[in-house]
Amino acid sequence: MAQFDRLHPADKDDLLVALPQETRQDIIGEMTYQATAKVFEYIDPDKADQVAAPITPRVLADILDQADPDVGADVLRGIHDEQTAQTLEAMTRGHNVVPLLEYADDTAGGLMNPEYLAVSRNLTAVLALDAIRIRARDAEVTSYALVVDEDERLVGHAAIVDLALARDDEVVANLVTDDMVSVSVDTDQEECARIMQRYNLNELPVVDAEGVLHGIIMGDDVLDVLKEEATEDMYRLAGVGGEAVFGPLSGAVKSRLPWLGVNLATAFLAALAIGLFETTIGRVVALAVLLPLVTSQGGMGGIQTLTLAVRSMALGELPSAQGMKLVSRELMLGAAHGLLFGLLVGIAAYAWKGDYMLGVVLAIAMLCNMVIAGLTGAGVPLLLRKAGQDPAVSSAVFITTFTDIMGILLFLGIATAVIERLG
Repeated sequence: MAQFDRLHPADKDDLLVALPQETRQDIIGEMTYQATAKVFEYIDPDKADQVAAPITPRVLADILDQADPDVGADVLRGIHDEQTAQTLEAMTRGHNVVPLLEYADDTAGGLMNPEYLAVSRNLTAVLALDAIRIRARDAEVTSYALVVDEDERLVGHAAIVDLALARDDEVVANLVTDDMVSVSVDTDQEECARIMQRYNLNELPVVDAEGVLHGIIMGDDVLDVLKEEATEDMYRLAGVGGEAVFGPLSGAVKSRLPWLGVNLATAFLAALAIGLFETTIGRVVALAVLLPLVTSQGGMGGIQTLTLAVRSMALGELPSAQGMKLVSRELMLGAAHGLLFGLLVGIAAYAWKGDYMLGVVLAIAMLCNMVIAGLTGAGVPLLLRKAGQDPAVSSAVFITTFTDIMGILLFLGIATAVIERLG
């Protein structure tokens, strides 16, 4: 236990989640409430229930009273309703957590901390500093205090150093900077992260429709959001759901099986496309050897474009109005790459077989498929977004399938048309 106590809370979190439940409960039983609360600050909300569920409501209440309200809300969302209700009833600071539970955990309201430094614009500087001292122990402490009006509406912020250096009778309203960026309680967490990145903010106030201040989002909360969103997009691109690297095999099978099934079905389509040209392949066997060059390059080009498009959408760098600009750009890139690689493989095919027409067929098919790859790589995520779907949801499966089939049809189709001129 002594070695465990010396670990950082983030490392304690990893260890507790990995341990058997009985061992985990024994360790938590020997930890102080404050130390356990620190661990909950680092734990993945999706795994918090593994640690919290076995703890009695009375003990869990004492632990969460030592944690920030947003941490408490994350933990309580993961356990069953009866335990949540009993824990909130036993908490002394439950009134700070209850409002957060009203919001979805992926919105600004679910992400915010309701304990923050705020002063009225009508206070004098000396009274504002007194108010800050009183609230600083429980609130998120920053380099400035938020400033509100008589109705608790956000009007701006005042640097604490300015309050400290001002005359005692200076009114806070005279020290306010009113260019404060804020978000509404129902703003998506990903949008909150974008705003904080764009404006280089360390904290982001959260207001309701009337502009009343309800909480503040800190930079460390946004780091978790960025990690979560990036991971989610990568999983969706690959069609593996929310699978953990050493998670249960049953869960891995369940998350991967549907998309592997889709991929198998699309592979049959590619096989059928090849089957249409059995006679052509039978006459020129070299076509079967060279076919993967066309399909693999098209698939790779499509995935490159797709990755760029999905990332740009996730970061808000690709507004709908710029969609056609991206498609045009990727078409030109596809044509450029297609010309270059088409020329290379065409020369290589001629050098290998001594048949210039085989090289021409290969070069034309490569060029056309690279253009198609650019079109589909940019077009598929744009169409998904326009249809209200997540652009990242296994787009790679559809794009590689399309480029494979088109590459087969182009290469073998052109070869069939000039079969009499092929050696």
